[in-house]
Amino acid sequence: MNLLQFAEAVKMGLGKNFDDGTQITINSVRKNNGVLLTGVVIMEKNSNIAPTIYLESFYEEFKRGKELKEVVSELVQVYRKNRIKHCDELDFFHDYQTVERKIFYKLINADKNKELLKEVPYVSYLDLAIVFYCDCSSELFGSAAILIKNNHIKMWGVSVDKVYQAAMDNTPKNKPYEIKTMEEVMKELFAADIRKELEKSHISFSEKWVEEMAAQMLASELPAEGRTPMYILTNTERLHGAACMLYQRLIEDFAKKLNDNLYILPSSVHEIIMIPASFAGKASQLKEMVEEINATQVEAEEVLSDSVYFFNRLTKKLEMV
Repeated sequence: MNLLQFAEAVKMGLGKNFDDGTQITINSVRKNNGVLLTGVVIMEKNSNIAPTIYLESFYEEFKRGKELKEVVSELVQVYRKNRIKHCDELDFFHDYQTVERKIFYKLINADKNKELLKEVPYVSYLDLAIVFYCDCSSELFGSAAILIKNNHIKMWGVSVDKVYQAAMDNTPKNKPYEIKTMEEVMKELFAADIRKELEKSHISFSEKWVEEMAAQMLASELPAEGRTPMYILTNTERLHGAACMLYQRLIEDFAKKLNDNLYILPSSVHEIIMIPASFAGKASQLKEMVEEINATQVEAEEVLSDSVYFFNRLTKKLEMV
């Protein structure tokens, strides 16, 4: 049974758990970089909102031997736990004056998103595209966003430039950046893993001990000398943080601080890596590294680009290598 057949079987099974007035549909949803996901939407009678539950992970469980009726039962539980029968909070989306302060930008790969870019307003940037979203995060929805599409700006009667200006005003102000060394980030990750394992085993611990263990793990992973200085740029949410490279004068000021030109490596849509040019080595080697990491360590949906960028602190320009 392939994924489509599985989805149809799930749809049929779900139908037995809801009233006749409930609409159950299977949708193919286009995500970043052309990644297509299959989702089920359950819309009960008199509801004006319904979440999409993606089926890929459930399909993997099914292939590993879980019975279809168990999968359906789990989906019913997920839906009932998260359902919202009616929502007035989305009414604001029809009024641009209200939406405007919630508009932000993010960066995606232009070539990998050709089909998506036919549907959304965007601004070209190097080999990337600046696209816009409305942040709908709330106590009701948690972290949530609506990608702004062409039909939205048509409904609002505004131009792409107006949306872009709103995003330029809102994003740096509300999504502050952070720059940390690679060592600091790795140490944070090690510490988080240690805490997770200790909590799972119900072992008490002190933060000081966790920090010391993380420091020891870091020392064993990195050479004592000859490290290439790498700086991670993202936002404090660490979500769509690569867009921080658009913040006015941020990269320029950082290059000035280091008194060096910078190579910019697109680690993912969530962060970039900045390397002082004096320590970076050959650009071709950097590009090979980016390509290999994107192919082996970054989720397809989170890849930003295989390109390497260079910031010249004298010309104050960022260019593709």
